[in-house]
Amino acid sequence: MICTNEVYKLSAYTLMANVALADTITMAIGKLIFAKY
Repeated sequence: MICTNEVYKLSAYTLMANVALADTITMAIGKLIFAKY
């Protein structure tokens, strides 16, 4: 059970990191597009 809990926490942290990274990339692309027009 402890092993499963650790894997669950690890995947949750990975998911949050991926969401934060995607949000940052989206904001950067949005700023580039906004600066172009």
